[in-house]
Amino acid sequence: MKSESWLDYATTAHFSCLSAANVVLYPDSHEVFISGRSVHLSRAHFRMLAALLADFCKTVPYDRILDTHGRPLTPAEQNLLKVQMFHLRKILRRREAQLEVRNVYGQGYQARPLRQASS
Repeated sequence: MKSESWLDYATTAHFSCLSAANVVLYPDSHEVFISGRSVHLSRAHFRMLAALLADFCKTVPYDRILDTHGRPLTPAEQNLLKVQMFHLRKILRRREAQLEVRNVYGQGYQARPLRQASS
């Protein structure tokens, strides 16, 4: 009998997951895979990516990404979110995720499929 990888086992509906493009996120086990390879994320980056993937291609409000329960972000929290989002984008680029995170000015962030460069 051929041994099955954990990712193959998990993606055959044994565990709930969020996925978009080549990114698969397992909320229960706190695991992320990009193109089938495991990627380590901090808790903050994991929560941010989970919020973005849960509403893929939709704008996720700033307060929901940081989970402030509807309370507007303080200036310090706004700065923290910008810095953390910069680092998350860098991780996704470095790992060749086929999605991008865009800022929707004044509203929130949006994860979308990566736009391919036209020839």
